[in-house]
Amino acid sequence: MRRYSNPTSIPKSRFDKSRGSLLWVTVLSCVNVILFMFGTSLSFPFSATLPALISGIGKAMSEDFYSNTPFILANILAFAIVALYFICYLMAKRHKAFLIVALVFFSIDSVMLLCLFAFGFDISLLIDAAFHAWVIISLSSGIRDWDKPKASLADKPVEVTISPADPLAAPREQSAAIRTQSPNGRVLLAQNCNGLEICVKRTPGCTELIVNNLVYAEIYADEETNYSLEACVLNNVITFAVSEAGIISLYVNGGMQIKEKMLLSPTSAK
Repeated sequence: MRRYSNPTSIPKSRFDKSRGSLLWVTVLSCVNVILFMFGTSLSFPFSATLPALISGIGKAMSEDFYSNTPFILANILAFAIVALYFICYLMAKRHKAFLIVALVFFSIDSVMLLCLFAFGFDISLLIDAAFHAWVIISLSSGIRDWDKPKASLADKPVEVTISPADPLAAPREQSAAIRTQSPNGRVLLAQNCNGLEICVKRTPGCTELIVNNLVYAEIYADEETNYSLEACVLNNVITFAVSEAGIISLYVNGGMQIKEKMLLSPTSAK
């Protein structure tokens, strides 16, 4: 017997986190360039270095040449770099190469940041260096895990084979009664559970699963072991199973009620 499941809870992978870090780089870098354009002293340390550096160089050249052209061209180039990161963020979900491109450009950006240490030490540079290292590690992990989200089972039905003795394999809809039980036969087990009188009886050539004096499942077989009977009565899933070792088990709603060794052969019904 088989049942199907559709798991939807998939842990967030390192790939998704790396794309998230790339998005943060894009947003904060864009904000820093805008703040620099308006001449504010406020800036976010968690961003790419090169866009703001290019914007700063353009501003200095504009002041030297008394022209806004260098500043405008520098900001266009700065926003182009930020746009490149954003394109890599969007396309990396389908193409691994874009995540690699983002890693290469951010590595170059990190080298430029290290060059700034030659002009003097500042605590903000140290924070930026730690952030760059984190982003590089995150992007590298995302590249390694790029194929894993495609192998997830979030949107695919999974076929699971269950042993007949597994109580989860029992039908979930109300089972129809076959007939009333016969007064003849040998009782293999009897149990009262959840207000149900459950009985398994062996008659010549047949084993019956009986609930409240009604037969809900039966099997005609010559085998003495390795079979099961299943039924759902009043929202209670009942499973009776006999293993190859001759162990009989009774489950109600997945909980084991009885498990014992058969002392007599089930075929020896009277």
